[in-house]
Order: sequence, then C-alpha cells, then structure tokens
Amino acid sequence: MSPRWARRLTRRWLIFGLAELTPGNRIRVRINTDFSRRADGLIERYFRARVQTQILDSDFAEGGALYLVRTGDISASTLSRVVGEFSLFKSLER
Repeated sequence: MSPRWARRLTRRWLIFGLAELTPGNRIRVRINTDFSRRADGLIERYFRARVQTQILDSDFAEGGALYLVRTGDISASTLSRVVGEFSLFKSLER
C-alpha cells in the first residue's frame, strides 16, 4: 500500500468514525474485532450471494452441515501449516 493510499484510507476512517487520532499521530481503530453478524443481515446475505458461491460449492442446507465463518489475518507460517493439514485430510479421503 502506498503512503498516499494509506493517508486517503485513514482520512475516510476518521470521517466515518471508524478510527480516531491519538497523541503522536497514532491511529486507534474503533471497531471491535470480535463482532457477530445479524442472522440474515446485510453482511450475511452479501457473503452468501457473492463470497460463498465463489469459494465454496455448498449451500450448507443438508442436515448436520456446519456453517461457521471467522474472518481475520493469518501469518504465512500458519497458512502453510493449515494448507498442509488440509492436504493430509484430502489424502486420507482417497
């Protein structure tokens, strides 16, 4: 991300009240990272209509299906470990 783009994004966050400026020109994000979506709310509907259909090939409507979504950042080493674990599961299914 370029410094110019970072400044533009920061201004938008400040305008919308998503962040605040603290002493020393530090930015404090005012969004709780642990939030839950409303059942069938705007985010849920957007996810189901756009994201889920692009990533997954299931509507999770079958009995016993689990629909759980957790957003966040993941380190490269953790991602590599998770990919390795899924590869192991995939090989066990054969």
